[in-house]
Amino acid sequence: MRILHIIGTLNPEAGGPTESVRVLLSYGPIGYTGEVVTLDDPSAPYLDDVGFPVHALGPTNTTYGFNSRLLPWLRDNRHRFDGVVVNGLWQYCGYAAWRTLAGNTPMSCLLTACWTHTSSMPFR
Repeated sequence: MRILHIIGTLNPEAGGPTESVRVLLSYGPIGYTGEVVTLDDPSAPYLDDVGFPVHALGPTNTTYGFNSRLLPWLRDNRHRFDGVVVNGLWQYCGYAAWRTLAGNTPMSCLLTACWTHTSSMPFR
């Protein structure tokens, strides 16, 4: 099964969602392969040794994450994946996934909003 993870950044400083994507792709079950499309700058040093394919389409300079390259990339590549995990519904990644994937493919789509972010926060 080929899964695409869509996320604004893989920068470790971003915390929870970034770490969850890294862990899922590092310890995926047998038969599970994953790739990431991100809005990071392709020359970002934290992308050098991630251990899985990353398609960096940035840089992006807004917190919303608008990037004119994301929608065309998703349209051109959606046929390669059996499912999609969207991290950041409130950002452009979520909008681009909806515009590209809704009604256009039989793939499964998992939309994540807060769980991975809040689950990594310490509770007192």
